[in-house]
Amino acid sequence: MSNVGESLIYSWMKHVLKCRFVQTNWTASLNWELYNQNDVYNLVAEVSKALQILPNKRKSKIETLTKRTLKQFECDCVGMHIKKGRVVQVIAAEVAFHYDGLHYAPSKSSCFQDSEKYTAHKVMEKLFVAAVALYGYLDVKNARVIFATPKINCSFLRDVKAGICGLNRFWNKNAPGVKYKFELFANEDFYSQIFKQVIGMSENIASEHEVFMRSVKMGKLFDEDSDADYSEGSEDLESRENSFESAQRKNVAAAFRILKKVGQFKGLWKMEKKLYEACIVLKRSGKDTGSWLRMALREEYRRRNDLPDRPTMHSMKRTLKT
Repeated sequence: MSNVGESLIYSWMKHVLKCRFVQTNWTASLNWELYNQNDVYNLVAEVSKALQILPNKRKSKIETLTKRTLKQFECDCVGMHIKKGRVVQVIAAEVAFHYDGLHYAPSKSSCFQDSEKYTAHKVMEKLFVAAVALYGYLDVKNARVIFATPKINCSFLRDVKAGICGLNRFWNKNAPGVKYKFELFANEDFYSQIFKQVIGMSENIASEHEVFMRSVKMGKLFDEDSDADYSEGSEDLESRENSFESAQRKNVAAAFRILKKVGQFKGLWKMEKKLYEACIVLKRSGKDTGSWLRMALREEYRRRNDLPDRPTMHSMKRTLKT
């Protein structure tokens, strides 16, 4: 069963990248033939030597390691670009969502004692095994192998980027005729190129099988921006446009009145409640009118509570519910 991250990547591949075939949790069968065996074994041998897993490169041990690795392999999402009945490119993606930022902790027996180095090693390992599986089982010569995560802290990001650059150099050197590109989508790239793109298409997609899309639509049911006064259904468009400007002025004035009252409360809960009420009022005014005021409210919230980062609407709302 796909988690929300895998479902997001599934929707991204299908609707944004326009892959004609997409599958989550892709695994190989033990009954499949392994293509390009010599090339695959050579790639695994070189990586094993570089990581000092099997430095002597004995063929029998390399074959055993390769088969054991591919037997345990599972790719979060695989998509195919098909043109005129031919597969022209395959995209494999591994996705990870850690709330505090991407982080893999090394075991006591690991040769990596540094969390940053070990995290970069795990990312490279996932991408390399995915590439070997595509080359060995699908026999494709053109592929993108992607690691996607919404949050990586700066100290980890530097090592992960360096690792992926090194993996690209390694592949180009040891498999020059196989055009594989290893990519990273993290932080702002994840938001702008994956998350935002999928959210923008959610209105036009009605699939019951895409968990992420359905969760987005459910969220919009409770979005204050989409609240409608059904009593206005009989009004014509012109009268509604004329009343919009005056409604904006009233809502902004109401928000300022609430903001003035914030200083009267010393208790954190009451202050959060009033700030959140002000933000909701401003959201009803429309994004253009209220966006800069909402930013001011959040900054005031941060200043009063001595917080390092400006809070989001979600964090303020979550606090109210606890």
